[in-house]
Amino acid sequence: MKNNDKIQSAIAGLLDMFKSGEIPEKIAIATNPKFDVPSSKWSLNNRLIQLVHGTFDSRGIRQWREAERKVKKGTKAIYILAPRKYGNYKCQCGAVLFTKDLEAGTCKLCSREIHQDEISRSIYFNGIPVFRAEDTEGKELPYENIQIPNHSFMSVAKAWEIEVKSSPFMGNVYGYYQRSEKIVLASPDEEVFYHELAHAAHHRLGLLKEKRQDPSNEIVAEFSAAALSAMQGKKSNLGNNYEYLEHYSEMKKLSVEKAVFHLLADIEKVLELIIETEEKESKKIEVVICNNQV
Repeated sequence: MKNNDKIQSAIAGLLDMFKSGEIPEKIAIATNPKFDVPSSKWSLNNRLIQLVHGTFDSRGIRQWREAERKVKKGTKAIYILAPRKYGNYKCQCGAVLFTKDLEAGTCKLCSREIHQDEISRSIYFNGIPVFRAEDTEGKELPYENIQIPNHSFMSVAKAWEIEVKSSPFMGNVYGYYQRSEKIVLASPDEEVFYHELAHAAHHRLGLLKEKRQDPSNEIVAEFSAAALSAMQGKKSNLGNNYEYLEHYSEMKKLSVEKAVFHLLADIEKVLELIIETEEKESKKIEVVICNNQV
């Protein structure tokens, strides 16, 4: 069967299952171990800031020293946001008092008692400099030893010069793709890798939308991952695939089937690029083996 026929068969099979409603139950996705990195306790916004900068572990200089690592020369910090409470109070004598002055409980000029219910309170955010783990050196970090399974299509990432590396599970994402640079996996599940590889292919084709977690990007990546798995005779994660597709399809106010149909051209191109690249890499390996045997 030609590649295009295989792709069309996988797509049609998945869509038929979605239409019929014969979707397997959602299963638990395996994850890498959790490690106690400081950023795991950060707010979602700050975790997203570091993900945009291509890391899941960033810390201040002192924290890196405690981990027996140092920041490389010439490295630029990234900035997370730390909330700071701010209070001010206007006394009857005309004095304007700020947070530190309020701690005394009385006006520093006239000694009148400060009425707590009249204090104006607000929150502002300070930029706190932190440095990515990738920009430090020194003692090995505990998560650097997590093994990555030998998934199918790993040769595709290598051909595109995209580093595939592991990370601890942070409780929010199973993996992510840093454009043109690397794929980071917090799960040994093959479909997590396929999803991120599909993002890479979508990007390589010039079709990936700039906005991160754009519904179209996510639908293309997830359906492509399901198709790659189906082409290898595996459909165990189909319940998870459908739930993921449903979430992003609802954001487009479409059913899963309609959302996929609207993006079918992109999905086909992504699958073709991945499979064609994998075949080219396999042929290169065959040639090397033959040459070594001569």
